[in-house]
Amino acid sequence: METAVPAIDSRIMIAGMRVPSAWLTVPFLALAGCSAASDRAAAEPDPTTSEAPPETAPVSDDGLSFGTIEGIVRLAPGTALPRYEANPMVSAGASSPMPPECPPPGDGDAQPVQVGSSGGLTNLVIVATGDAEHWPSGSGPETRTVRIERCRLEPRTLVAQRGDTIHLETELTFPFFPDLGTGFTRALLPTDPLDLVLDQGGVRTIECSFANACGRTDVVTLYHPVFAVSDVEGRFRMTNVPAGQDVRVTAWHPLFQEVGAQARVEAGGTTHLELVIQPVPPPAPPSTVPETPRDPLEGDIPE
Repeated sequence: METAVPAIDSRIMIAGMRVPSAWLTVPFLALAGCSAASDRAAAEPDPTTSEAPPETAPVSDDGLSFGTIEGIVRLAPGTALPRYEANPMVSAGASSPMPPECPPPGDGDAQPVQVGSSGGLTNLVIVATGDAEHWPSGSGPETRTVRIERCRLEPRTLVAQRGDTIHLETELTFPFFPDLGTGFTRALLPTDPLDLVLDQGGVRTIECSFANACGRTDVVTLYHPVFAVSDVEGRFRMTNVPAGQDVRVTAWHPLFQEVGAQARVEAGGTTHLELVIQPVPPPAPPSTVPETPRDPLEGDIPE
């Protein structure tokens, strides 16, 4: 299903494009700038609180001043934690036994988002969007590490900026074969890490489908640097939010519906935000009503 994307500056959105292999197109790709955010936020209550800014505030090279947005994401009341339809630690193409130092597959492998002790949800993507003409473009490419630990990819959710490099590494001598969506697969060994440049925005899933499973990492690539991932307690913090403008803060994960709220931060100040998110509804069961068979000759023979 494709989602209509408003005409906004692509520097502050994820590219909503369909690409081969492990890339996905999801509603989250339609994150918009300030004008679209303001229209949606007009019908929403403002759940934010702000602290008075200090006398001095950080200023970027292009003249932007920044503040901080921090908060927590909670599970909607009356809903249950969702899970992947197939456990990513169980591979149909497994041909080798799992190394003895690795725990066997469990329910937690199919539930990447968990509830922390404070009631917040971990591993959610948090993104802020605002005025396309007054938004940071980033400080240059970074290298972001993904590791296979105890036969499982970590972190389970990763957010990056276009141009960043994913560096995959492992300490296990067992040869895993992560699928990076490049059209070919090779073994990941301690002496032979893998590097992948994220040259387009979107959502990429990294898994191992050959030899043995290695769990799953969802990678979200953006065109700007104002983002975070909720921690083990469901909390997030973005310190590079442009000040003095209305922004939309959005939380998302492949297993959850997108949720967002309007926020505003003053230069050097901090705005607190709480978001409540709902799981993606389960697919509707197939219809059990039999179709009426059609006469194959009906309408084919003129009277």
